[in-house]
Amino acid sequence: MKKPKNLTTKSLFSLAFFLLSLVSTSTADFPEEVLKAKNSITGKMLVSHIDFLASKYCRGRDTGDIGMEVATKYITSVLQGAGLVPAGEYGSYFQNVRLQKVSLGDDVELEIEEDSGGTELIKRASLEWDFLPVIISAEREVTARVVFAGYGITAPEHNYDDYKNLNARGKIVLVMRHEPRENDSSSPFEGRRLSNHGTLLSKILNAQKHGAVGILFVTDPLNHKNLSPSATGGTYWPSLREERMKEDEDFKYMKFSPRMRMVGDDFSVLIPAAAIDGKLADYFLGESVSLLKVQEEIDKNMKPNSFPVSNKEVYMNICFRNEPVNAYNIVAKVTGSDPELKEEVVIVGAHYDHVGKDNRGRVFSGADDNASGTAGVLEIARAFQNLKEKPKRTVLFILFTAEEKGLFGSKYYVEHPIFPLEKTAAVINLDMIGRNDVEQISLIGRYQYPKLFAIVDSINKESVNFDLNFAVEEFIRQSDHFPFMRKDVPTVFFNSGMHDQLHTPRDTVDLIIPEKAQKAAQLVFLSLWEIANLQPGTSLK
Repeated sequence: MKKPKNLTTKSLFSLAFFLLSLVSTSTADFPEEVLKAKNSITGKMLVSHIDFLASKYCRGRDTGDIGMEVATKYITSVLQGAGLVPAGEYGSYFQNVRLQKVSLGDDVELEIEEDSGGTELIKRASLEWDFLPVIISAEREVTARVVFAGYGITAPEHNYDDYKNLNARGKIVLVMRHEPRENDSSSPFEGRRLSNHGTLLSKILNAQKHGAVGILFVTDPLNHKNLSPSATGGTYWPSLREERMKEDEDFKYMKFSPRMRMVGDDFSVLIPAAAIDGKLADYFLGESVSLLKVQEEIDKNMKPNSFPVSNKEVYMNICFRNEPVNAYNIVAKVTGSDPELKEEVVIVGAHYDHVGKDNRGRVFSGADDNASGTAGVLEIARAFQNLKEKPKRTVLFILFTAEEKGLFGSKYYVEHPIFPLEKTAAVINLDMIGRNDVEQISLIGRYQYPKLFAIVDSINKESVNFDLNFAVEEFIRQSDHFPFMRKDVPTVFFNSGMHDQLHTPRDTVDLIIPEKAQKAAQLVFLSLWEIANLQPGTSLK
């Protein structure tokens, strides 16, 4: 999560000047045609879109499911009917997002060979109970000795390095999850918040950098009771549960949706990675070493305690089965009217997928999440298309796929942008805009991009007058604005807040508040107009 930017006196002055330039931004400053277009965005039309997208025909809009295809046809028909220009591949409304279903291969294996007084003992670890492959693992087969590398972190800014004085080259490293002093708010590793150093990917890449040929994760015992391999993120494999539940009397009602990832998205991971059970980690370390005590010592002194694991060699084989998935971002545009500025773009987006059905076949309608945001984009697009006087910059409308699977649609777009990211003035993301207090909307972007927020805030005060709530910062990584933020594209995220019906079959259209969805969509429309007509050279970073 990005920290609020520290503003110097100079930057505060610049921001104040920028804010003053927006004081005159009121509804009276918008052309009459723009205000008329804004008023054409109604709760009634928004609910009509939500009603279909949340209906049984779309089957919960699970990526790869036929219900998602129905939703795709509905959305493209609305865009086409409104006269929106396709912005996708080969003159279509589609940007093909190359996804694949991932399941475990038949030859996944972890085997430990121990030299015990001249006698070789072989222990074959049990898949699921002793170990589980991590989904971002490379598909590799290796045999190597093991070294214990503490938390697997190298953080020179904190004068901390688990690999200092440890030779990991050609070895398989055993590391703990998380970070030192995980529950200490004064920890140098961003307090109680997991920093980038604590992620599995960061630890895998760091192991590679130090020459390791494989990595095993164990949950750190000081702060966690569940030390099973399934406690590690990225280790849920539906095929294993399916096999385990075959004899259950309710098996026919159960759902086992496969994992997904982007084709070729290997995150530069070159080594096999798996999570192991705490008891197996104890076996590696031997009877004379306590993982808990080792962790306590590291956390107390903030000094690494890494060492080779004697007389044990590990054979790892991690392999997957991959199956292509049909997944598309839906993209349309209104081309800017300025001969030069039309090469720049302002984006408004929302994810149109949801989570499908539950084990009993009940449809998770996803009316608020995120048929509401999708409906908002559709009506904003129609309003822009109906303008005789188009904005100076191009406005790009994106309905993202596979957000619920891991932000895959937006991640794919930022790596394969239709317009260069350096030409993207701003992004507004709508994810759930139809529930809770009608007078309030939640935003992310105030701290990260104050200039962009200032535009939205000023227009809000002069139009729909929402009470702006910023309590959703904890969800900064959980929707489609985040991949753009990581590329430092100015971004604002609109959200109506959490509710008990989220990701349940009860997130239905009858609970949508038309007035709130209307106010949110109208505010976004006016904000987009203002951004798309900013003076040349204006930066919102």
